[in-house]
Amino acid sequence: MAFPWLVVGALGSAAIAGAVGRLTRQYALAALAGGTAILYIHGWLYFHYTSDDAYISYRYARNLADGAGLVWNPGQHVEGYSNFSWVLTLAGLHKLGADIVLSGRWLGFALAAASGVLTYVLATRMLDGGASRAAGLVAALLLAASGTWAAWAPAGMEIPLFATLVLGAVILHIEEQRGDLIPLSGLIWSLVAITRPDGVVLVAVSGVFKLGESSVRWRRGGDASPGDDRLVDEVSRVAIWVAGFAVLFLPYFAWRYHEYGWLLPNTFYAKVGANSDQYQRGLNYLLTFSQEHAAWLLLVAPLSVALTSIRRAPALYVLALVVA
Repeated sequence: MAFPWLVVGALGSAAIAGAVGRLTRQYALAALAGGTAILYIHGWLYFHYTSDDAYISYRYARNLADGAGLVWNPGQHVEGYSNFSWVLTLAGLHKLGADIVLSGRWLGFALAAASGVLTYVLATRMLDGGASRAAGLVAALLLAASGTWAAWAPAGMEIPLFATLVLGAVILHIEEQRGDLIPLSGLIWSLVAITRPDGVVLVAVSGVFKLGESSVRWRRGGDASPGDDRLVDEVSRVAIWVAGFAVLFLPYFAWRYHEYGWLLPNTFYAKVGANSDQYQRGLNYLLTFSQEHAAWLLLVAPLSVALTSIRRAPALYVLALVVA
């Protein structure tokens, strides 16, 4: 598909989605339909693209489904993957008889579409007033219009699954900020960390915010003795969040350390390391990404928080995650 037609198709889909949302007030449905349509239009360019790294996951998943274990070669225990939950999902689908390449492609596409809906939900949680749903629709459509996002959606990698889990955890964390819900977001954050090792960074940020939010709620309640029920409640909430994360992540980590004998996946030691050259490569990557995706727009985020109806607590939390 020629680029001008791609632009026309994306803009037309966005216009129709906006009209449907405005007329029916079903903005979430419009976000799902419009975002999926734009992703599908991108599909003429990207849908048959499969990342070469995806075949690493496919081979591990196939060997697991065939009974050889999570290995590249039977009998050789090397952790050459870094996306455990994605490999496990593909192995389950392959065990049921599904083609593993098609499963990775279509599941990635479906999760990318689901991420658009979750983007809509996140926007509505960050804004007050009637404009929140329209803003959520715009956010979902802009995500689908991203060429980078559309290219990686069907590429067979764990990226759409990771994004879906992160968005779900963030939304649940924001809902828990009021202090009247059981903090179960830690459970989803454990799945984030199991899906990608660098997800632990986002878990750490969320843990700091969870602890800080509990402290703020307790202090806002006024002077209290150490035995006050409110203190016990807040400590319990933090403990439940930590337990929710630990109940899945610790057994997983114990198993993989016993299985492979390393703290991090082999891909870290083979590709990343910790020398100065790697930090320079990382900095160059960050600068290139920032230039290609207009990351300078993040500089106006504090101004947006100060001058608009964006809710301060969710905005600060999301901004911290983005910076991390």
